Amino acid sequence: MDIKKKVLFLLHSLGGGGAERVLVNLVNNMNLKKYDIHIQTIFKAGVNKEFLNKNIKLIESGWKSFKGISLLFKLIPSKILFKLLIKDTGYDLMVAYLHGAPTKIIAGCPNKNVKKIAWLHTDMRRSSIRRFFFSKEEVIKTFNLYDRIVGVSNTVSNSFIDIYGLKDKVVVKYNTNNTREINRLSKESIEEGLFSKNILNIISIGSLTRVKGYSRLLSICKKLFDEGFEFKLYILGKGSEEKKLQDFINENNLSEKITLLGFKVNPYPYLKKADLFVCSSFSEGLSTVISEAIILGVPVISTRVSGAEEVLGSNNEYGMIVENSQEALYQGLKELIKSPKKVEGYKKKASERATFFDTDKSVKEVEDMFDEVLR
Repeated sequence: MDIKKKVLFLLHSLGGGGAERVLVNLVNNMNLKKYDIHIQTIFKAGVNKEFLNKNIKLIESGWKSFKGISLLFKLIPSKILFKLLIKDTGYDLMVAYLHGAPTKIIAGCPNKNVKKIAWLHTDMRRSSIRRFFFSKEEVIKTFNLYDRIVGVSNTVSNSFIDIYGLKDKVVVKYNTNNTREINRLSKESIEEGLFSKNILNIISIGSLTRVKGYSRLLSICKKLFDEGFEFKLYILGKGSEEKKLQDFINENNLSEKITLLGFKVNPYPYLKKADLFVCSSFSEGLSTVISEAIILGVPVISTRVSGAEEVLGSNNEYGMIVENSQEALYQGLKELIKSPKKVEGYKKKASERATFFDTDKSVKEVEDMFDEVLR
């Protein structure tokens, strides 16, 4: 019998973000007869750890995060960072699952027999990766130590190649969505009477940070309300912009029309009950929630971010993509609110597109890549 390959995934935490959820989906569905899987977090693990299969080994380093920590990671050489953080060098494969600190740390591995894979989750033209390195040359030198560089969409991979080269190492592997589990969890009950029956219920889900574009989304909604359009907006998530967003809602007397629901361990029943999902982000790698909306047959409108075309089609076949500006998102939302028939058409198309997210297929593609690298 083949000996199991020992694999380490390193990332900042298993907090409430999309990439963290995708990693849990991936490892929970991998062949544990072939792989001995370890996940290590630099900081405290976070909410997604409770969803990990009990056979996945979790190592919480528990470092404290603070303002300017990226400068510390930048100043300390990768070999020292590795020594400080990773106590076991006996892995067959190490994966830096989020770029930045994990990429730098794993690059410092002293064992030349260990294979390495770097994962990218965002358009590198908008990435903060340079905060961890002194120069573009240092980024290239670091990534050149990896056997494969994985982008979660064509846009992500191509943006890396455009800036840093290393084309021969770069591949695309789409995110793993646990379609069976998403559908099962979407059947759970939520607060009675939350969604109105006779009005369009719009939802957005994500961390309440600047990059998600919620400030502009609220401004757009206010403009539409002022023009007499009737709908409700619900936002699930928490983050640094929460107070700012709530203040805007209060100051404009919108609490009857816009609700911040906070972080939900299970967001799927809320998503399933909504009439329309909106992604207002300035930047994404491959939006996990767009994929989840499609899996649940919920119509989607999204700004033009990485991966949107790969999910929704290059000609808006499975959802509406608008240019990445406040005006374009306003016009797109207005068009859909005015046209219930169009929303209904996208609902049918979303249900057709759901087969694109086959869990087994995406996991097998990752396992095949691991096997190829380990050979």
